[in-house]
Amino acid sequence: DKGAALQAHKMQQDARDAAQAIISNQALSHEAKARALQDIQRAGQQAISGVIGERGFKYYQRKGGFSLPSLPPAPAQP
Repeated sequence: DKGAALQAHKMQQDARDAAQAIISNQALSHEAKARALQDIQRAGQQAISGVIGERGFKYYQRKGGFSLPSLPPAPAQP
């Protein structure tokens, strides 16, 4: 339904905002950022699946689905 779709869209936007904040946080190590992004990805997928159902979530994934900003590669160690 339209309400569930709007709720899923809001959840994805909130997850993207949280991911961007983590990526931008200079106090976190690259490894901490990667773990936090994985947690956000997992939690977001579960939340959206709970709103639109498993079948709806599979369709959502096929159409581009849930994605977050990517973490840039770790800086090279000297």
